[in-house]
Amino acid sequence: MIERIVTNVLQELNWCTPSKDFKDLVGLEAHVSNLNSMLYMDSNEVKMIGIWGPAGIGKTTIARALYNQLSSSGDDFQLNLFMENVKGIHRRNELHGYSLKLHLQERFLSEIFNQRTKISHLGVAQERLKNQKALIILDDVDGLEQLNALVDQAEWFGYGTIIVVTTEDRQLLKAHGINHVYEVGYPSQGEAFKILCRYAFGKNSAPKGFYDLATEVTKLAGDLPLGLSVLVCYDGLDEKDKALFLHVACLFNGEKVDRVKQLLAKSALDAEYGLRVLVDRSLIHIYADGCIVMHFLLQQIGKEIIRGQCINDPGKRQFLVDAQEISDVLVDETGTKNVLGISLDMSELDDEVYISEKAFKKMTNLQFLRLYNHFPDEAVKLHLPHGLDYLPRKLRLLHWDSYPIKCMPSKFRPEYLVELTLRDSKLEKLWEGAQPLTGLRHMDLSSSKNIKDIPNLSGAMNLEKLYLRFCENLVTVSSSSLQNLNKLKVLDMSCCTKLKALPTNINLESLSVLNLRGCSKLKRFPCISTQVQFMSLGETAIEKALPTNINLESLSVLNLRGCSKLKRFPCISTQVQFMSLGETAIEKVPSLIRLCSRLVSLEMAGCKNLKTLPPVPASIEILDLSKKRVEASEAQMISKIVKDVSNELPSTDFDRLVGVEAHVAKLISMIRLECDAVKMVGIWGPAGIGKTTIAKALYNQVSSNFQLKFYKEIFKGKYEVHNLERYDLQNRLKKELLSGVLDHRDMKIPDLGEAEERLKHQRVLLILDDVFLHDLKGLRDVIQGLRYGSKVIVTSEDIDTLRECGIHQNQTYRVAFPSSEEVLQIISYSAFGQRFPPRSYLEHADEVAKLVSPFPLGLRVIGSSLRGKSKDEWITALAKLKTCHGDKDVETAIRFAYEGLSDKQKTLLYLLTDSISSGENVNNAIFSLSQSDWDAEKGIQTLADIAFITISGEGRILMHYL
Repeated sequence: MIERIVTNVLQELNWCTPSKDFKDLVGLEAHVSNLNSMLYMDSNEVKMIGIWGPAGIGKTTIARALYNQLSSSGDDFQLNLFMENVKGIHRRNELHGYSLKLHLQERFLSEIFNQRTKISHLGVAQERLKNQKALIILDDVDGLEQLNALVDQAEWFGYGTIIVVTTEDRQLLKAHGINHVYEVGYPSQGEAFKILCRYAFGKNSAPKGFYDLATEVTKLAGDLPLGLSVLVCYDGLDEKDKALFLHVACLFNGEKVDRVKQLLAKSALDAEYGLRVLVDRSLIHIYADGCIVMHFLLQQIGKEIIRGQCINDPGKRQFLVDAQEISDVLVDETGTKNVLGISLDMSELDDEVYISEKAFKKMTNLQFLRLYNHFPDEAVKLHLPHGLDYLPRKLRLLHWDSYPIKCMPSKFRPEYLVELTLRDSKLEKLWEGAQPLTGLRHMDLSSSKNIKDIPNLSGAMNLEKLYLRFCENLVTVSSSSLQNLNKLKVLDMSCCTKLKALPTNINLESLSVLNLRGCSKLKRFPCISTQVQFMSLGETAIEKALPTNINLESLSVLNLRGCSKLKRFPCISTQVQFMSLGETAIEKVPSLIRLCSRLVSLEMAGCKNLKTLPPVPASIEILDLSKKRVEASEAQMISKIVKDVSNELPSTDFDRLVGVEAHVAKLISMIRLECDAVKMVGIWGPAGIGKTTIAKALYNQVSSNFQLKFYKEIFKGKYEVHNLERYDLQNRLKKELLSGVLDHRDMKIPDLGEAEERLKHQRVLLILDDVFLHDLKGLRDVIQGLRYGSKVIVTSEDIDTLRECGIHQNQTYRVAFPSSEEVLQIISYSAFGQRFPPRSYLEHADEVAKLVSPFPLGLRVIGSSLRGKSKDEWITALAKLKTCHGDKDVETAIRFAYEGLSDKQKTLLYLLTDSISSGENVNNAIFSLSQSDWDAEKGIQTLADIAFITISGEGRILMHYL
């Protein structure tokens, strides 16, 4: 209560204290005043406006000033949120489609309610925001699905809500129905001069004798406020801070502050002080999580400054960041002592590059060498045919993915080294004997499959993180390698499949994370630390539980999943919070488990020998006992209670899909949820009628009634490509099906009979979408083994396929064509984002509805192709449609929409054909098209927005076969 009072008092103080954050920003007051007039502050409707302009024009600054003014105005906003860098959330997480929307909504709800929020479907946001008056700023949006996820409809919010979106893309605002757009114009010549003077002289005008120079600089800098301020800010830095600015621009943009401080420790640069200076000069921003972010325009300015150091001879510059220039310098051996850092994404190399053993010989001051693969699955293009004789001793960062030779240069002395990352290397031995490693903090040799023992690390007293994952030939670890690592916090040796033991006579006093998962030959518990908080020993050969003679009071997370020989429940601290003991031979859970008052999650799925479960502590939120019937009523009761409340909120994922609610209601009556009998129902109809949409909506609405559930999209062509034999095909289908239902990746199925056994005793919902007869035959015995009120829904274009599977006519739901009113609504939602067209477009939309086929797919494609179009463009489209009158099949509708695409969009669609047929991930497709002369990511998203393609939750590009 006291905290709440203090918070409220502080908020009141903030409201009544005028902000001075923006008082010196030229022209800002006029921008904010113009925006206020657009908001019609006396109106009580939900208002959405856009702020539009090029990068660097000042959109974010204007939006922050508006937010600052409105949130402190004393207006009664119940919720306030400034969500910055929305497009960055998408790029950092590499999510697409449904998964991206779900992640965005979780982030949105977490920030607006100031508490971490997890949701299970897209209906939660609307439910929690309705009737709430909110002030929301979405900054730097670049995709329509971002707006659809966060502010889909005005009805989501309470009266008086204000939503402001900043973007560089005006079409994006138009497509979302945001018609009130404020264009941020370039500053006038007088304003540009004033901006420059504010930053250079601290006042609105230039001192005597500087007027002509300031005028000339203003002309050279251009109109962007960002550029005007940067020239002055950079020039006003001292030499060390200039150097730090260039380090960030070329190497450290997006890195954490602590890492940068470590890499620059004991150098000529004072990172802590210098970073504060760069923040104060608005040259970087440091986020709450410690991430350093430099605006990409500033980064480009930094790189241009570097290029200007020696235009025709890149080997004489401080930093090398261009792939072709780095390739030339290494091949020609033209690097010099001027070079401090090299950062090369080897995926950007066009051709194979062969460098000599002396490529780095002249770069005696090289401190940062980063040769990485953004796409690690690509073939290595950088080769050392004659080995490597020399690496500079001043190296602080050595990151070389797929390092191509067996050992480090014999003369290399890593006395300054802070980070060593050689993932997926050909190393057999790192170096001979002890090395001077007092500065080393981070070592990663993961996936170096030829390395057999850990190098001598006795000199690495400050090492904090050691990663040796997937070192498949690593057999032993000597005491001398680990005994001096008193500052080691993380030891990850997961999936070292030949590792048999760790030394027992050491105590790594700082170790908090120990991961040995998948070390399948490890039989003894490793007693190497008493301070460990996270311990993963899953899928090892450990037979005995944790020793009773060691103290693990700090242990919070314990994973022993898949230790199939483990029979006794581990003796652990009562402070443990998460335990995973599934697939073990444990027979009994001790009654003392009730004393584990902090235990949140207990996972014991697949413990076949477990008979009963004693009362568990009240702190339990997740109790997973699937695949095993447990007699204890307490376990059954808890598993019902500890459902996420958000799962009970009604989902609105399909609210805009016309007629779906009626279809779903009829199907629910057919599958009879209340009945304990297994029920199979077919959904039948021609291509494009909406079977998949209806099936997904049904799954979304009823899945919470089942213990296990899975929606399986049969990817046409997938199994034909593999040319599998019948038995292998059935096995593959069953493996995918069971992995999905049981949420267990990489499941091993030794024989077909195990498929039925794993689903017995569970109430299962299974939806098989768009299947052929051979698919169903391969899964028939799985389906027939279902029990306890399980339901199976199959969608198909072929009624004979359903009959062959035993689904008779009275168990088949035929999807009817939409009515004329529903056709109009589908077009309206696709073109305008609302149920009915605006009055001025009603006549045109009604005529389009009469001319096109009644297939929902075709209607959505045509409606999307007309999104954001003017009345004249609608009239032109109608004229073209009339030439197709009488030919009202769905293919004609799609062909018409295709003709409306630009030449670039048609070309992109053609180029994506291979990606679509192979089920390629969208990120790989974007990369493969990155050399073309358009923004591939934006182009793909546009095709998704206009319904020509779909991006699945897993990031796969899909297209309806029509």
